[in-house]
Order: sequence, then C-alpha cells, then structure tokens
Amino acid sequence: MRINDISYLVKENVKEAFNDIVMDFLKEKDILYTPNVEIPNENGISSQFDFSIPNKNGVELLVKTSARPNDPNYAKVFNYDVKATAPYRNAHFIYILNNVTHHVKLKKNIQNTALSRLDSTVAEVADFANIKQNNTVLVNG
Repeated sequence: MRINDISYLVKENVKEAFNDIVMDFLKEKDILYTPNVEIPNENGISSQFDFSIPNKNGVELLVKTSARPNDPNYAKVFNYDVKATAPYRNAHFIYILNNVTHHVKLKKNIQNTALSRLDSTVAEVADFANIKQNNTVLVNG
C-alpha cells in the first residue's frame, strides 16, 4: 500500500479500497493476475503496479489504479512509471480511474497528464465504470 492510499483510506466514507474492488472484478471474471508487482529499473528505482495480467500474445498488462480519479499527482506517477518500465518490459500499461465509488466527471487533463509523451500502443487510460459494463481491456486473451 502506498502513502497516498493510506491518507485516502482514513476517510470515514471509504468502505472498501479501490484496489480491492478491481481485484474482486478480476476474480469474478476469472482473469488471471498477480497483485502488487514491483519492477526495478536501471536507476535502482522501482515502479509499483497494482496488477500484472498475463496475456497469450506475450504482452503482459501492467495495471495501476487510482482511487482518486482526478488527482494529477497519481497521473504523473503513472506516466513516470510507464516511461521507466516500458524499455525493459514487454507490456501494455493501463491506468484505471475510479469513477464507480466516486461519481465525478473525469477530467481530460488527467488523461493527458497520464499519457504525456507516450505512444497509444504502449499505454491507455480507462474508467472502471466502462470496464465493468464492457470489459475488453482487462483480459488474458
């Protein structure tokens, strides 16, 4: 668990961590995954991803979730982690925003920040409400 997560979870209105909600979804859909993946890069700094989902084509899905969907700092961390990890890992990176327990409109600048200077074939931003309705993103396919 990260420091930002701890400060967020102190709020009385949080009943369940967003990571737990996503994990329950993966289990319900029988999607294979590994939680809490730490990947060191050449600078000795590790990037943390909430889930690694294996894929038959050999490109793993590395997922980072954001309980606070419009927090620009989380978006910046995702962007940094992708840039630090992509050269060393055959992966597609997914940043999942919580718009299920937070009924807010997702800000376009968050997506722009998360994907700044990243190729669309390398990373994407997805909102969890859409994934729950029509999951074509979190698959082992």
